[in-house]
Amino acid sequence: MDRLNKIISEVFDITLEEIDEKKGPGDIEKWDSIQHLNLVSTIEDEFHLVLNLKEILEIMSIGDIYRVLKRRGVV
Repeated sequence: MDRLNKIISEVFDITLEEIDEKKGPGDIEKWDSIQHLNLVSTIEDEFHLVLNLKEILEIMSIGDIYRVLKRRGVV
């Protein structure tokens, strides 16, 4: 989970303390469509996997990121 939180922190330019499962694009200023793709790409590179379109579109909050990766057995 630490690796994932570090990615979230770096991609969205927020502190680790600001990471909250309930936060999404409406709560994080830098979470726009480009940063969403940067997030997906960084996660895929870090965890050596490819998210499918359904999984990418499912990510609407930090908690969703955790859930998708948990289903994949990553976190």
